[in-house]
Amino acid sequence: MTFNITEDDASRKVELHLGQLKNITVRGKRQAFYQIGAIAKRTIRENIMAKPRSGRLEKYNGRKRRASVAGESFANRSGAAKKTLGFEVHGAEEVEFGFRANDATIYTKFLEDGTKKMASRPTVKIASKSTVGKAQTIMITELQKAHEMGFK
Repeated sequence: MTFNITEDDASRKVELHLGQLKNITVRGKRQAFYQIGAIAKRTIRENIMAKPRSGRLEKYNGRKRRASVAGESFANRSGAAKKTLGFEVHGAEEVEFGFRANDATIYTKFLEDGTKKMASRPTVKIASKSTVGKAQTIMITELQKAHEMGFK
């Protein structure tokens, strides 16, 4: 069973595609993709809230918070980015997870990709690398369950 990861820099989304699988149930694949998306979302949230950070200490809304440094997942400040985090299952072919674009979280693009003055904080990329290891196990388990139940 093969997996292909596509990172789309323009939309800040990561897509996980299945390789060619024949005679496998659609329901099992969709269930597996849903669980993979949920795990990816949980992993990204945990990475955003993880401590300790190694950046400088700064004041935000009257509280002191530790910032992130390049290469770490970005630190949680207002929670706006964490609220827009989500995933979508597209048929039985792929799951897409990342931050939904809106005016409140436009800065996530700059945090994720970096700018010419600030190095990137690749939160989604870090989570996608750790999720792929679990994805294969989940896919096999769900396909076996669906096959045993007789779904097509």
